[in-house]
Amino acid sequence: MLSNPDAAVVTKLIDVLSVLAGVWFGYYLSRRAGEKDRRDEKTFTIYQEVERLANLLTAFQKKMIEGAEFGRQWHTTTENIMVALIGSGADRKKVLNAINVRWDDPKGVAEVRALADDLLEQLDPKYLRASRELCEELGIKREDIDPIIVPRRPRSNS
Repeated sequence: MLSNPDAAVVTKLIDVLSVLAGVWFGYYLSRRAGEKDRRDEKTFTIYQEVERLANLLTAFQKKMIEGAEFGRQWHTTTENIMVALIGSGADRKKVLNAINVRWDDPKGVAEVRALADDLLEQLDPKYLRASRELCEELGIKREDIDPIIVPRRPRSNS
């Protein structure tokens, strides 16, 4: 049997260990949540850039943008995708295949849009469903919407 002072020490030790276990468990859960948030943020960046690629490709194929400007924006956008791809939850092979489509291939836009849809499905399936329903209600196809290409602002080095 333990005397009262020994029992108090053992009780305090158990209390301290349970508090430390709780703190560690809380830290572990918050770290996992933070990592998931970072992966989701990178996946969202990839989604945005893939949508931009689809719009660029559509504009190029409809002769709405010159070849030199298209190439410059295409390369900048694919670089942004490759940077965001590191550490993201996206399927790397699928993304790399989509950013390497042939520019003159009419099926290229469909491939890039399919990737964008997959990424959006990963991030927010309800939003994807709502956007599809809206197009159906309005009686328009996504392919019929002309893209608006906005030039990027140059990056500052500071």
